[in-house]
This record gives sequence, C-alpha cells and structure tokens, in this order.
Amino acid sequence: MDKWLIIALAFTIATIIGSVIPWNEEWSMETSTPAIPLSITHIVTYILNGLFWYKALGLNRRLVMVYTVIAPITEIAQLPVPYRTPCIDDLVSNIIGLAIAIIVIVAKRLFEETGGA
Repeated sequence: MDKWLIIALAFTIATIIGSVIPWNEEWSMETSTPAIPLSITHIVTYILNGLFWYKALGLNRRLVMVYTVIAPITEIAQLPVPYRTPCIDDLVSNIIGLAIAIIVIVAKRLFEETGGA
C-alpha cells in the first residue's frame, strides 16, 4: 500500500476518532465566536486531510468522491454519541478546509506548469 494512502487513511481515522471523544473545554483550540462561527481547528484539519488524500490519489474523480465523503463524516459520526452534537458550522468549516486544499493544489500545479513564472 502506498505510504500517502496509509497517511491519508490514518489521519482521516484520527479525525473521526477525535470528533467523537469527549473534549474538555479547557483543551479546545476553537476560536469560534458568535460573530465568526467557523472553527479554525476544523479548517486546518481538513486542509491537511485534503492534501494527504491528494498525495494518495492525485487530482481526479476519486479525490472528489473522497472529499465528498470526508467533509460530513465527522458530523455524521457524532449523531449516535450522546455527549457530541453535529453542527452545520463545523461542516462549513470542513468544506472550507477542503476548498483551501484544492486552491493550494491547483495553484501548485499552475505554478509548475508555467515554469514558476
């Protein structure tokens, strides 16, 4: 198995586990406020998730399918967990993280295709 696939799978599994275990508010790295309901932790996590899956799969339909599945997966995983609550703001943060990953990937490819000029 490709090392990037192992890394992507491991990071995604860790993300899912992290989304269902109880967190003490003192441990939280969240910077969300009512005025800005986005989670920096979710955005950064999904930027990394997106980049790892890109390294594992390349830029193709399979990557789009994986992104479609992993964006809501942490929120869905929280449904049966009594002490965790799925949140639309977190889903939006996940999608923003994946969108940033796509922008980075496309920008890198364009930079390489134009010879860095």
